[in-house]
Amino acid sequence: MRMTSLIALILLMGLYLFSACSDDGDESMCDQKVIVDSERHMNGPSDHVQITDARIEGDCLLITFGASGCSGDNWNLALFDAAVIAESFPVQRYVRLSLDNHEDCLAFFTREMSFDLEPIQLKEYDTIIINLEDYDQQLQYEY
Repeated sequence: MRMTSLIALILLMGLYLFSACSDDGDESMCDQKVIVDSERHMNGPSDHVQITDARIEGDCLLITFGASGCSGDNWNLALFDAAVIAESFPVQRYVRLSLDNHEDCLAFFTREMSFDLEPIQLKEYDTIIINLEDYDQQLQYEY
C-alpha cells in the first residue's frame, strides 16, 4: 500500500511540474513579433505589398497581403512600429508591413502572416488603436 501511495505522489508531482512550465512568457501563437524601431519603420525594406485584410485575434495582428514573385517562399517580412504614441483616447500607434522581395517573376501571390502585438502594449492602457500603413481601417487592440 505504501509503494502505491509513493508512486501516486511521484506521478502527481510530475504532472504539476509539467503544467507549471507550460508558459515562460516568450512563446507566441503568432508567426513573428512586432519590432518597435522608428529607424526601421522609416527606412526598412519597402518593396511593393498590397494589404487586403487585417484583423486582431487575441494578441496577434493577422495581415492578408499579396505581392509579385516566383513563389513568395523567399520573401522577408517584418512589422515595424514607429515607436510613436499618439496621445488620444484610446492612444494610437503606427505600424508598417515591410517586405524585402528579391523574386523577379510577374506572378502574384497572397499570404497571411500574424504578428505578436505584445511588444507595443502600454502598462497604463488596455486599448490601443493601431494604424497600419496602406490599410484604410484603424484596428482596435484590447489586452
